[in-house]
Amino acid sequence: MTYKKERAQLEELLLQNLGETILNKGQEILALVPELIICAKCKHGNPAHIYNVFEHTLHVVAGVEVDLKLKLAALLHDIGKPYVKTWYEGWFRYGGHPEVSVTLSKLILKRLGYSVDFIEDVTRLVEYHDEKISPERESIQEMLTKLGKNNFERLLRLQQSDISAHEATYAKRTLEKLNEVKTVYATFS
Repeated sequence: MTYKKERAQLEELLLQNLGETILNKGQEILALVPELIICAKCKHGNPAHIYNVFEHTLHVVAGVEVDLKLKLAALLHDIGKPYVKTWYEGWFRYGGHPEVSVTLSKLILKRLGYSVDFIEDVTRLVEYHDEKISPERESIQEMLTKLGKNNFERLLRLQQSDISAHEATYAKRTLEKLNEVKTVYATFS
C-alpha cells in the first residue's frame, strides 16, 4: 500500500520554494511523515546545535533549492538521531545516525511510492550527509565515484545547508572547510 495523496501533499509543500516559510509548515509535515514526530521531541544537547532535531531539519530543508531529491534528503537526513542518542563526555552524541536514517528513509520513501532508483539517490545523500570530504582531488574523486556528479553536487548543497543550520561559530569554521572542497572541485573538468 502506498500513500499517493500524502506523497503529493508532501511534494507540494517541499517544492513551493518557501524558504523561511517552510519553518511554519512543521505540523503539516509531521502529519504527512509521522515518523519524524520523535525528532520534534529530541533536543540535540550538543553545543554545535541551536535547534531540536526537527527544527534543525526544517532549517536544512529551507536552505536547499527546489530539487525533490535534495529536499527529501534534507527532510530525512537526521531522522535516525533519536534512536542512537548517547551521552558522552558532557553532551549528547549521535554516532551511526546516518545508517539508521538511511533505513528509516527507505521505509518512508517506499511507503510514499517512490521508485527504487529514486530512493537510492535520496538515501545515498542521507548516508553521506555527515561525511567529511577532504579538499584533495583524490578525496573528491572518491565521492564522485560513489555518488556520481549530480548527487555529489547535491551532497555539497545538502552539507552547506546542514552546516548553516548549526551554531554560528561552528557553522563558520565548518563552512570554510566545505568551501575549500568546492574550490578544488571547481577545478575538475
